[in-house]
Amino acid sequence: MGSCNIMKTINIMNKNLINLAKFVFLITIIIACISCNSKKTEKDEYTENIVLDVKADAFEYKVYENHAKVNSDNIDQCEKFFEFKSDAEGFEIYGADIADLYATFSKVSRNNVDLKNKKAVFYTVIYKGKQSDSVKKEILNYLLDKRNLQVAEQFLEVNALNITVRNSDKIAKYIRKDDSKENSTTVITDDNYELTNTNLKTLAVVLNDLYPNTFFYKGNEETKYDFKIPLGRDVNAIIDYIEETYGIESSPSVENITSYAIINK
Repeated sequence: MGSCNIMKTINIMNKNLINLAKFVFLITIIIACISCNSKKTEKDEYTENIVLDVKADAFEYKVYENHAKVNSDNIDQCEKFFEFKSDAEGFEIYGADIADLYATFSKVSRNNVDLKNKKAVFYTVIYKGKQSDSVKKEILNYLLDKRNLQVAEQFLEVNALNITVRNSDKIAKYIRKDDSKENSTTVITDDNYELTNTNLKTLAVVLNDLYPNTFFYKGNEETKYDFKIPLGRDVNAIIDYIEETYGIESSPSVENITSYAIINK
């Protein structure tokens, strides 16, 4: 493919970043949960320190602070663990550091958030009720202030790819047939990223998690599809795969991105 030669100039993430991306999800409409147990000891009860306990008419939430990562079963986890579940009733987050929370609540790629303060502090967030960006911002600001942290922005220009549908007949085979109104879902197997009931914008976000600051989508087409993206391939192989399988073309573009660093005040 012509795009493959062009993309030889783009830095390809190493295998460690691909493995890391398998654990990180920041799409609020996605229900995703990855486990990597390092200890099998189940605690009798939560031992985290509760730092926020709020009840309002439209929502309620609790935020716990801990010095080890635990999952929804309150079992200790490895350092790469992060669990996020979301549905119409609210959301739950487990094993998150402050950078995970910032990326998730701000809807930016975790790969673009650098945590400079490495103190081992992790959060569990249990939120029930109507979701609100302003409330998420309040939670973030409280935790940043509590730890005397701030977020610094940096603006970068990168060579990237813009995805568009080139062959409508190919992609038509993967249109969601039942016109379901259910949430989009992402499941990671050993070999694939499997996306269900997902639009092209979400596909670009997932590709961008696997290959940071590489894939973008500028359209507004909201048709829902089912995609399967193989793991462990370099960016040129993925360009070929999505074009041959789904008729999606990757065209060179220059994009302006914002990266974030969480630092001490």
